[in-house]
Amino acid sequence: MSGSALSTWVEPRSIADARSLAEAISRSGLAPQAARSPEAVMVILAQGAELGLPPMAALRQIHVVSGRAVLSADLMRALVLRMGGRIRCVESTPDRATFAGARGEEPEQSITWTMQMAQRAGLVGKGLWQQYPAAMLRARASAELCRLVWPDVVGGLYTPDEMGEARDVRVEAAVPVVAEEVVDGEVVPVEAPAPKPEPAPEPAAAPKKSPKAKSPPLPPHVGALWATAQEMGLTADDMRQAAREVGVEPRALTPEQCAEIVALWRLHAAERAR
Repeated sequence: MSGSALSTWVEPRSIADARSLAEAISRSGLAPQAARSPEAVMVILAQGAELGLPPMAALRQIHVVSGRAVLSADLMRALVLRMGGRIRCVESTPDRATFAGARGEEPEQSITWTMQMAQRAGLVGKGLWQQYPAAMLRARASAELCRLVWPDVVGGLYTPDEMGEARDVRVEAAVPVVAEEVVDGEVVPVEAPAPKPEPAPEPAAAPKKSPKAKSPPLPPHVGALWATAQEMGLTADDMRQAAREVGVEPRALTPEQCAEIVALWRLHAAERAR
């Protein structure tokens, strides 16, 4: 099949086509964590269509936060470049990021974001701002510059981090996963377990028990892989064996490796069902 034929095949031509595509993506288990339902996938596909993106490109760079489609900073810059804008990274360190750009013959404008600004905004210390400060600063600076200079392209659109999703999302989950992950240098909400109730206090006369050391949470994509394994009737040994086949421990699997493992599991399941 040629590239043009494949592109034509995945482009929905009607609402019914888009709904069927959304349901297939949702059932595949490969949709983003925040787009597990066909309705959420439909929101992403609709927003992508407005921006001229094919479905799978939209799924990679558009996220759903509180029922609203938001764009990655990478996608904002790509849209600006596509319409002929000029945008460049002037400086990027863990303490500050500066992006500059201009449209046509207009003077160049720039936006700088610093960790001091993030501190005033109450962002510092929220997990990924502490772990990936340079990436988060780049996302903030470039997104603001895109809206300032190209409001006709990305006006009214925001990144996941700007929507304030850096918080726990209370939903049911089969295994412990953290409540956020980095996508294109931004925080994206994923499934997290409801907090467990605090245990009742020990009677005053009872000796205090030393708290047990807690295992660190699984990376979100590994947690999703384990949930898929359980849905398919697989065991922890099956998951460990799949990880060994790619040469790493389960906790060290990348999102791409997890996606490949799920696809292989589903292929084996389909072959067994024949």
